[in-house]
Amino acid sequence: MAILLTGAFGNVGKSSLNILLQQNQKVKCFDLKTAKNQWSAKKYKKVKFVWGDISNPSDVKKTMTEDIEAVIHLAAIIPPGSEKNPLLAYKVNVLGTLNILDAIRQLQKTPQLIFASSVSIYGNTQDQKKMLEVNTCKNPIDEYSRHKSACEKIIKSSGIPYTILRYGAVLPLSLSIDPIMYDVPLDTKIEFLHTYDAGRAAVNAIGNKKAFNKTFLIGGGKSSQLYYREMMRQLLETMGIGMLPDSAFGKNPYYTGWMNTKESEKVLKYQQHDFKKYVQQIKGRLGVGRYLTKAAKPLVRKILLKKSPYYSK
Repeated sequence: MAILLTGAFGNVGKSSLNILLQQNQKVKCFDLKTAKNQWSAKKYKKVKFVWGDISNPSDVKKTMTEDIEAVIHLAAIIPPGSEKNPLLAYKVNVLGTLNILDAIRQLQKTPQLIFASSVSIYGNTQDQKKMLEVNTCKNPIDEYSRHKSACEKIIKSSGIPYTILRYGAVLPLSLSIDPIMYDVPLDTKIEFLHTYDAGRAAVNAIGNKKAFNKTFLIGGGKSSQLYYREMMRQLLETMGIGMLPDSAFGKNPYYTGWMNTKESEKVLKYQQHDFKKYVQQIKGRLGVGRYLTKAAKPLVRKILLKKSPYYSK
């Protein structure tokens, strides 16, 4: 039996793949045939790769063979790409999911579908005093969250055994400064989720009867529930840059929040790396580069502030 992993070379995809291999699972990966992905694939000698476009039904169909036990479906276009090109994002996010479901229906034995959704489907919840629950009212406010919400509905009505994982804020280990970081107000509640734990949650759902036809909130837990100001302060100081001025960050509400993950942790047992461990990992990866950044701190800060659409002298 084999596990089909879509979006294998994305942030959570790479974590999921590594955990599957640690468990000696037979894995088949599906992703776009890019130079970067092909280069990354070279180090995985025991993995079968199928290259294609998830929005193309024939490409998806050739990945779905009778030996597939479960499909971990991670392939998606996320913000800001989903907002800049909503038509392409819809084709990948929604039509791609429909293609996965159609291909599954062609099999004699129906595999389990594990789908990566997002906390963003709740919309703006910063004024909500209680933590987010699975049954909290959904209010998607952008293309990406609307796509995820639509996919959840399609999957639940498909008759295919599923597990839906609504992920919190999954930051990559290859941390870089993306202008989207300025869109989040500093007083925003945000729940960090380590990429390893995101991958582990997906893998631990495979064949887990307690996870069948269930939706879970997947986050780092209480020790990873922060305000965005504190998250940015720790990361920027670890990088040797130092906290940036408040005026560099936007004011419009952002769709993240703190989640009740007791049930998901009980069933999936995935919470192993909190935000503190993540910061330590980033510090280790930067190595002596932190000191070089500190030496050029004024210039680095000037360059970063130019990337903010909100900051002005």
